[in-house]
Amino acid sequence: MSLLQNEDALGTSRYIVGGRAFFEASIHGDGVTSFTFRGFFDEKGYTEPKSTLNELKSSGWLYVIIVACILVVIGAIVLYCWCKSKKEKERQAKKQKNE
Repeated sequence: MSLLQNEDALGTSRYIVGGRAFFEASIHGDGVTSFTFRGFFDEKGYTEPKSTLNELKSSGWLYVIIVACILVVIGAIVLYCWCKSKKEKERQAKKQKNE
């Protein structure tokens, strides 16, 4: 971790973001199934940022966003059906006119 910190301080790398560095190690070999291990190295005193999802829930905005998305989807379906029926009526009218 200290090597990563030194490289980031010199500006030669950008491995540590917000006090945390991601790592991934894989093992492959003859007669061994592959194994991958992932995790984070945290600097001393690192704390995870608090989730804003709880703030959205408590303020009610999460529910407003969900309802708005549902209404948009329903509106798109209704608009599609309305346009399709209108186009079909125009096609029928044009067909009757030509007969």
